[in-house]
Amino acid sequence: IHPGVFANTVPGCAATNAMGAAIGISLGSVTDSLVRDNVVELVPALTGSGAAPACTAGLIVSGVVTTGADGNIFFDNRIRGTGSYAIVVGTGPLSTETDNLLALNGTQNFVPTSATLLLGPGATDNVLIGDFGLIEGNSAANTILNR
Repeated sequence: IHPGVFANTVPGCAATNAMGAAIGISLGSVTDSLVRDNVVELVPALTGSGAAPACTAGLIVSGVVTTGADGNIFFDNRIRGTGSYAIVVGTGPLSTETDNLLALNGTQNFVPTSATLLLGPGATDNVLIGDFGLIEGNSAANTILNR
């Protein structure tokens, strides 16, 4: 998956239905899904005005206040290139993301401009297994196993 060099202008990393800017895979308010064996290649992106977008990410999972993003499995996806974050689990104060499993999603060939993993305030009780490097956000409310 190659999102290209054009980015939509959306505040932050996610909005309604996880519509972000220059994202490889974006799931919004999805439950009980399996996303596996994908390769996402992010390249530096610009908006229509030529500015850098607020956020670029290889994978975003996000819910909204009435419908969470729960029970999803993200396994063996590879995220390469450069961008704000490799993986984002929730961003907005009203989003809810619980009981998701993100396991062995390769980020070794990704160069983050912010962090490898961003966990929003509504990201709780998720299990994340892998090599994440720099982590931002709500890490105390989730189980993170570095390998």
